[in-house]
Amino acid sequence: MSTTRLISAGFLFSLLSLASCGSVQVPYQMPEAGPRSDSSAASLPADLISGVDSREETGVAAGWTTDSESGELLDLDAVPAPYYKKASGGSKVNLAFLLGARSRDSNDWGVLDDQVSAGVEFSFVPKYFPIGVEVGLLYAFTSDTVGGIDLDGTTTELYFGPRFEWSIPEGTLKFFVGGGASLIRSDVDQIVGSLSQSFDDTTFGGYIHGGLELMLSKSFGIGFDLRGVFSEDATLNGVDLSPNYYQGALLFGLHF
Repeated sequence: MSTTRLISAGFLFSLLSLASCGSVQVPYQMPEAGPRSDSSAASLPADLISGVDSREETGVAAGWTTDSESGELLDLDAVPAPYYKKASGGSKVNLAFLLGARSRDSNDWGVLDDQVSAGVEFSFVPKYFPIGVEVGLLYAFTSDTVGGIDLDGTTTELYFGPRFEWSIPEGTLKFFVGGGASLIRSDVDQIVGSLSQSFDDTTFGGYIHGGLELMLSKSFGIGFDLRGVFSEDATLNGVDLSPNYYQGALLFGLHF
């Protein structure tokens, strides 16, 4: 067990101890003879009255608990367990930082086909439902020199779509899949001495990605992300080039 989990467990145990000390619980007393005349006994369910032994030991009968603030008896059996366990310890908001590399069609892009990429992704998934939404921004760059001409190629992408998450027991590994629409801007700069030319075009496309994340704590994890993008051709200096690419990236996730 990591130091972070030990500290978190100790802090959580302290909070639970303080909460239990602050709650007021009145032991249940069996009537000596005949029905009780007070209204509190009349409001208690029959199965609670039959569970006197467990209540005398723990203060609450099996299947029941006491609200720590109001002292009200709550029937746990009446609350159905959620069919879906939220990944990453029950967090709803995810913020991921991506660092990776991508490859494009070398027949179109030549020496500018491979790019280094970085980006940030924000996602929200409801606590007890595995499908949410995600939005992200990616930037990729590469450069080379051909025949005395310096070439720079950059790609900026804004994407949005639905996201599906699930986790194995204990939430140690979180799996995710997403897809949707992308807005892609492709740029190429040609520099010869002090002269330069720039060409750019913006296209629409679709993306799909997926991966997994190892949760090191409830709020932090590391993993990888595999991604594919398929877009209409970009026209740069009168030439049609495909912005399609495949990408692999390391993922560093923060969860709230």
